[in-house]
Amino acid sequence: MRRTDRMRRLIRLALALLITLIVVSIPLVRHLVITQEGKPMTWAQAFVFVLETITTVGYGGYSPFSSLGMNLLSAFLIVVGFTLLFFIVATLVALWVEERVAPRPPTSSSLKDHIVFTGYNELVVKFAETLDELGVPYLFIISDESEALILARRGLDVVFGKPDETDTLERANVGKAGGIVACGSDADNIGSLLAARSLGELSMVSLVERKENARYAELAGADHVILLKRAMGRGLVDWTLAIPTPADWPPPIKVEEGAEVIGDLNPSMFYITEGSQLSGMRVADIGGRTEALIVGLWRGDELVLNPEPDVEVLGAALIALGSKENVKDLARLTSDTEGLGDVVIAGYGDVGAEAHERLHSAGIEATVVDLDEKELDGQVVGDATSRDALKEASVPGAGEFVIALNDDSASIQSALEARSLNPEVHISARAVSEGSMSKFLWAGVDHPISMPTVSARMLMQSLVRLGAVDPPFDAVAARRSAGGLVGEELRAGDIRRRTGCLVVALVRGEDAVIPAHGGEFVEEGDEVVLLGSGPEIRRFEDLFT
Repeated sequence: MRRTDRMRRLIRLALALLITLIVVSIPLVRHLVITQEGKPMTWAQAFVFVLETITTVGYGGYSPFSSLGMNLLSAFLIVVGFTLLFFIVATLVALWVEERVAPRPPTSSSLKDHIVFTGYNELVVKFAETLDELGVPYLFIISDESEALILARRGLDVVFGKPDETDTLERANVGKAGGIVACGSDADNIGSLLAARSLGELSMVSLVERKENARYAELAGADHVILLKRAMGRGLVDWTLAIPTPADWPPPIKVEEGAEVIGDLNPSMFYITEGSQLSGMRVADIGGRTEALIVGLWRGDELVLNPEPDVEVLGAALIALGSKENVKDLARLTSDTEGLGDVVIAGYGDVGAEAHERLHSAGIEATVVDLDEKELDGQVVGDATSRDALKEASVPGAGEFVIALNDDSASIQSALEARSLNPEVHISARAVSEGSMSKFLWAGVDHPISMPTVSARMLMQSLVRLGAVDPPFDAVAARRSAGGLVGEELRAGDIRRRTGCLVVALVRGEDAVIPAHGGEFVEEGDEVVLLGSGPEIRRFEDLFT
């Protein structure tokens, strides 16, 4: 609640008490004067006496009093009445001064093509920093006046108001915004989405805490729903075990009309760890062991599309395309579950439960350590920071320890205990705060994943797909005629060397999308789907269309 609103409420309360005091005192004064002082008094005289006493401007027409009752009543009226009156007047003056002199947060914005965040928290701050680098304007809708003022003083664009009210959204100029990111609580997000939807067609993305609320966000109008905790749970396990993950397609790049057919080629992401058969290899080496196409890779926050053949893949997340058989073949090369050893999960909240389910689907049964008893086989009921609980969960002999706790301090303590029990165990951990990442590494965590980093990547992907933000990477997925290659094998054109483009697929007719391995013969009317920069695509056009 705003400070001025609280002051107004106090004024109304004090005024109500003062009026009540006056109304009750008039008949009481008249009664005491007549019965105890033996003097006549009309109702009007009683009213005037009460006002004179409360305001301390009494003229002494009825004093001095001889009775105890009237003296006590007069003193009570002076003390209580004058206090209430002084409070009301002083507060009104303070309110008047504050509204005219005190700084106020912005209540409107004239930004255009901007991203509107319905709150301010660490899950969107990192993404906002990325928008700064791209030159994309944005603003935060803040419902707390003090917080809005603090953020405005820091130079951030803010609009003070409730994000679930159409008036606030209109003042934030959402009609001319590039998109809206609902980033409050699940319940608040639904209200914000409904209010925004009532204003017209808008690109809307919602962060959702609990997966059971995802459907409600979609029904409220969200174009994309981001389940961060599910992504965190999967990320912890997929990276550790190199389990293939369905990759969202397209990544944050420009996709021309017709090129979205790449999504039919089973895009998947593969994490390359030390235990993988591909550890130590280059992109070119993978091509000799599988027909899956490596079209890109993630290293931290950096996306490399159409990577050079000599790029090493260890520590990267590969984005691959191909038939289902191709993807399965690559999965067998990247996965390393045989020499894994026992797996222990600390915490069974949303993130821990998702990690456990992911392992189960890969045929791996993990031991869970959690304070609350769950319907799980082999669970250890206990504190994941307790040495005894970790011993009971067989951490000393485990190969993998996954920390999915919701508290960074507890996670760090758990990692320290696990490392002291087993110096060789591989530890993955969820970091709630970006600022805790270095502490996780110091505590011996091999693979920390921060919620803000995951949030920033997924928000960028969603907003690029909706067209609300221009792609941050200089790459294009394009579909072009292959007329200059008719009757030849794709590899005969030496397209990669001559243009820099990667041929991803061959499109034949309306429906047939064929993974491009190089040995396919090009027929009349065929088209190719390419990945490359704008100049590389134009070189292909000059040579082959």
